[in-house]
Amino acid sequence: MSYIRLLILIGVLIWLWGCGRTEPLMPPGLEETSAHGQQLVWEQYLGQASALTPDVYWQDSTCTSQSGLLGVLLPDRSTCVGGYFIHTINGIFLPAQVSNRLSDTGFAHEHIHAWLWVYGISDPKHERPEWTKMQTEMDVLLRNEGL
Repeated sequence: MSYIRLLILIGVLIWLWGCGRTEPLMPPGLEETSAHGQQLVWEQYLGQASALTPDVYWQDSTCTSQSGLLGVLLPDRSTCVGGYFIHTINGIFLPAQVSNRLSDTGFAHEHIHAWLWVYGISDPKHERPEWTKMQTEMDVLLRNEGL
């Protein structure tokens, strides 16, 4: 009788930990870190109004990108990337399990896509001259804040 109860308890615990989980398994504090990081890069560095701040969606990593890092699939499920921006919903999608340090993720990169879109500019091939300088400076800003 106690053996059966133990098996039931183990089954319930496994369900609660895995199958019952609806949110991505994120490093502790990632949501708070994300909010602070957005204030730094979006409002302070890029000088944008908080009303235009893109939403950040942390997703379970489902694949490995071409650079060998954990990534997320594009909505059409064709390509694994380190993150992406969808202008129609003003949303940034990033893999949650990469790191709790925003400077180790595509956080700054995707905010540049969002910033360009504020001005009606789409640059999926990263051809504009701002890319290298801005991404490097934003990552340094985040690292200096411990993010």
